[in-house]
Amino acid sequence: MVISMKRLFLLCILSWLWFSPREIQAQEVVYPALTGRVVDRAGLISLEQRQSLIKLLENYERQSSNQVVVAIVQNLQGQDIATYANTLFRLWKLGTQDKNNGVLLLVAVNEKELAIEVGYGLEGSLTDIISNQIIQNKIVPYFKESRWFDGINNGVQAIIASLNGTYKASDNTKITGTEGYFIPIAFILFVAFLFVLKYRKNKFSKQNLLQNSTSNNSYHQGVKNAGRQNGSGNFSGGGGSSGGGGARGKW
Repeated sequence: MVISMKRLFLLCILSWLWFSPREIQAQEVVYPALTGRVVDRAGLISLEQRQSLIKLLENYERQSSNQVVVAIVQNLQGQDIATYANTLFRLWKLGTQDKNNGVLLLVAVNEKELAIEVGYGLEGSLTDIISNQIIQNKIVPYFKESRWFDGINNGVQAIIASLNGTYKASDNTKITGTEGYFIPIAFILFVAFLFVLKYRKNKFSKQNLLQNSTSNNSYHQGVKNAGRQNGSGNFSGGGGSSGGGGARGKW
């Protein structure tokens, strides 16, 4: 009987460890409210730097209608950055509903991770490859030196350049001497493209399930009671969406 009780007790502990963290995570993730084009919940940049970025993004949105937003959070509350970035993008509904032309640059301070999340309508301009280059070449080198604003500002500038079709990859990312390998490289890229399409389709389905299960708790806790005001007036997302396009990185 003693052995049976010990086994039962152990089974209860294991069951709690297996199920409880997932339930807690789903209930306690609180996303920041969309209060402006730059949301700094970690105090990583100064007020003057934030205002400089806001002005840049505001002018760009006025010219292009593309909505680029920077989010800086202290931590991801136990989520992986891909899930957090995609969920935050969808809660904020960046870009317009008809164009899905939003971009989110997310920085998670404690995890030392960052992500570029791209709306459906801009994936042709701001591709996964370019997003990764921007993270690795334009942001990470500055973050490693704790030059937070320089990294974010350079990243934003590169995102805008990419959307305008003027982005140039850094020298260390250019591929040279591959003329004779064009056919096999093209084939590999084509196969990879098919896998990416399948991955995004599956991820989109999973994100829909995630959003349905967490939006009632997380959205209403993190967004419902917060205003959508910045220094220059009302600001909100326009109803856009993302399927996980972009890139992730660490510093």
